[in-house]
Amino acid sequence: GGTGLTSGFKNGITEADMYRLTANLAVTGNSSVDITTNLERVDTNNFSKIGTGMSESSGIFSFNQTGKYLITAVAQMQCRNGRVGHGRLRLYATQDNSSYTLRGQAGMSGDDASDVNSVIIHVLFDVTNTTNDKVKLNIATSTNNVRALGDTSINRTFISFLKLGDT
Repeated sequence: GGTGLTSGFKNGITEADMYRLTANLAVTGNSSVDITTNLERVDTNNFSKIGTGMSESSGIFSFNQTGKYLITAVAQMQCRNGRVGHGRLRLYATQDNSSYTLRGQAGMSGDDASDVNSVIIHVLFDVTNTTNDKVKLNIATSTNNVRALGDTSINRTFISFLKLGDT
């Protein structure tokens, strides 16, 4: 007659949320940009967040509950204007609401504008303070231009948050 799960997390998944990029985001030359606009909570295909969900403001994601989270970021990236030696999706985190450090990076390359690659990052993040612990995404390129592909009805570039357990 027990109700606990074998994982020891007796209430199961209590927090799950997902946001996506709704429009393409271009990065030119040897530069990088934070994803600060055109983000929406996924709202199609019967998606429904679990729990209170995440808060997002200008591309900064805040946690509404402490805990150990699996963060997954995926980007479909397209080469633009010739060969791209290294396009990157980056995930930055802060635990002082100020200094962001690189926590994950995935890269792609391609030869022409028809090349589209998907990249993925998984990061485990122990959220101990809901005021100070935050994350953000960044797109970068070392040569030529890339763009992260966005869409309002399917997930092309997105970030998901899954609380695995208590801190």
